[in-house]
Amino acid sequence: MDAGDLIYSGKLVRAVSCQDVDIVCLGFKGPPTPESDAVDDKGVKWRAVNGTPASRTRAMLSALPLECARFATREYRELFKTLVQNEHWDLIAIDYYGVGWALDELNKLPKRPNAKVIYVSHNFETDLSKQIAREYQGNMVAKAALAINAFKTSWLEKRLTRECDLVSAITKADGEAYLALGARRNPLVLRPGYEGYRTPNRTISADTPRKVVVLGSYRWIAKQMNLEAFLETADPVFAEAGVSVDVIGDIPGDFVERWRNKLQATQLRGFVDDLQAELTAYRMGLVIEAVGGGFKLKILDYAFNRLPIVAILAGVAGAEDLHDHFELASDFAELAEKVIATIDDFNRLNAMHSGAFDVAEGAFDWDKNARTILDNIK
Repeated sequence: MDAGDLIYSGKLVRAVSCQDVDIVCLGFKGPPTPESDAVDDKGVKWRAVNGTPASRTRAMLSALPLECARFATREYRELFKTLVQNEHWDLIAIDYYGVGWALDELNKLPKRPNAKVIYVSHNFETDLSKQIAREYQGNMVAKAALAINAFKTSWLEKRLTRECDLVSAITKADGEAYLALGARRNPLVLRPGYEGYRTPNRTISADTPRKVVVLGSYRWIAKQMNLEAFLETADPVFAEAGVSVDVIGDIPGDFVERWRNKLQATQLRGFVDDLQAELTAYRMGLVIEAVGGGFKLKILDYAFNRLPIVAILAGVAGAEDLHDHFELASDFAELAEKVIATIDDFNRLNAMHSGAFDVAEGAFDWDKNARTILDNIK
């Protein structure tokens, strides 16, 4: 679980399994997984699909959105149909719109199983795909392809919302969007839980390095767009103010090479061995997602490790109960200004992290999410 979507899916699955529920998870196996099939320590059965996702070139020819078409391989569809037809299921969960093709496979069956179907969303993809197409600054062919993909995504998400028995959303705003799109009943809002380390107390002082950190995984085009826009605007400002910035997480090598000689205040560090230990060396954690939607799990890493948070307002949806303890900005220029204005105000920094920690404690619970799902299904 090395990215936000995988953490959300994995933790939610394991929490539901702890409610005395038998779960089978179907999907492509990741590189570290040697077994074709496995049962984990929570009793979840993992079934691996043979092969790999389709190429992007091939997927672009499909009527399905790019991400969905990549996962709609023959091996995946056949294994799904075999499992659905040969065993009894109370619930079928379509986790993420990327496997939205499963809806058509269910409808094609001679006898559709008498199981409830839930669409577990990670973002309101309709708006997100349009935003990516609108904000993309690359070549016109790619921009046109993104616009076409946004149309396909909107069509698929509307079907998932209207045809599934239940929809879950990761933020209240997304839930309201699904209701407006025609969901059969009020969507469930399932904010992420947190099971990581909690720093019991911390005092930021002049001895704390004058550094800030940005956590994230930057394989996705929207994440790269955010990071590039942040670096272009904020890096020279931070360099002039004597503030250092570390970007920690999965950063593609070509991205690092493209920016290596342009940066003055920022270091693209990639993965680190001990994230919790690293976070003690920073005065602030930044949330830079102007494009991307969903709930940013880094908010919880920052809050529970007592890092004061400075954020783009659009990037902290779903954490409205913590906003009073953040410094919020509308754009990257304002974000940089707020960092510089606050970084040496130790009373403010310590009040920010204490307030956010106190509100977050007990508010992000995977087990509560699991019980909410099952109560609504029943």
